[in-house]
Formats: sequence, structure tokens, C-alpha cells
Amino acid sequence: MQLKFTSNVEQLQKRLNLIATSQLPFVVSKALNATAVMAKAAVQKHLQDVLDRPTPFTQNAVTIRYATKSNLTAFVLVKDKQAAYLKRQEAGGVRTPTNTSGSGQKSYLMPLKANIDLNQYGNLPRNITKSLKGRKDVFAGTVNGHGGFFQRLPDGKLKMLIALETTSTYKPVLGFKETVNKVAESTLNRNFKEAWATALTSFKK
Repeated sequence: MQLKFTSNVEQLQKRLNLIATSQLPFVVSKALNATAVMAKAAVQKHLQDVLDRPTPFTQNAVTIRYATKSNLTAFVLVKDKQAAYLKRQEAGGVRTPTNTSGSGQKSYLMPLKANIDLNQYGNLPRNITKSLKGRKDVFAGTVNGHGGFFQRLPDGKLKMLIALETTSTYKPVLGFKETVNKVAESTLNRNFKEAWATALTSFKK
């Protein structure tokens, strides 16, 4: 006993060819964009894991440039302003200051957690140098070869509140590229299959 499916197969072949022609770019773009969304979420979570209390500005550093049917490329990227400082967290290296501190030399303000209150993100409060300069018991200068903001205590001793560093060294901890690549490798094929199944289900002649 046998069944002949010649006509049905021919119809299915025509249907698949039509879907491949009209729907494939949509399927690919949908799969790419789904993968990009997953990669963005993974990077944002990783930021919270490897950075000490990142600010909302830093947590919102990651964005997506979505693929379209006419441009089958999706990008997961870090916004320019955040990339200016996060690039060293990604690649490591030495940062040289371009700003000038209150001591007259180009330096970074390095908070000493035991000596000054930091904000909820572990950073110096905004306008802290202006505030300190307005205090009579605080001065900016160099003591024993160490630059910073110092407080004169009642007993005459000096307490460093903020250190001034001429360089800052970073280790690569961000893992942006590795995180995105890992997500792409583990989810792209699955996302493509799901997008393809959806296209087959919803396709209309």
C-alpha cells in the first residue's frame, strides 16, 4: 500500500520557496534582535557583578542598534559618554588625568573611605571640592610628598580627606566582548528557529 504525495509536496515546495523569499530577511532580523536584547541584559547584569555600585548612568550604558530586513546586522554597544571611561574597565591600562584639581596639578580625586562620606554609589559627592575649599579647617596641598585635601584637627595633626593621584591603573574586568559573544553563541540558533517557526505559523498566501 502506498500514498502519493506528489502534488502536496510540490505545493509545499512552492510555499517554502515563497516564505524563503519574502520572510527570510524578517526571520533573520528578528533572531538577531532577540539575541541582541539577551546580550544587552547579560552585559547589564555583569556590570553590576564586577563594578562597585555602578550608578544608573553606568548601568544604562549599553544600547542596541537593531537589525532590519534591509540591514541584517544588529549591534550591542556602549554609549559614547560611558565608553569614555568604561573602555579601561574593558581593556585595562593607565589613565592620565586631564582635569586640574585644587592643588594646581593635574590629578584624580581618590576618596579615602575612612575619612570622608561617600554617596550611595561609593563616589565622592558632587561639588565636594568646592565644599571643602569653603571650610577653614581644610586645605588642598602636598604633605610629605602626598597631594590631597587635608583637615587640620584640633590637636594640630593633619588628616587626609581626599588623595590626589596623578595616574590611575585599571585591570580588565568588564568582559563586554566575551559576554556578548557567549550569549550570541548560545542563543542565536535557538532564536532563529523560534523566529522561523513563528513565520511558518503566521505566513499567509
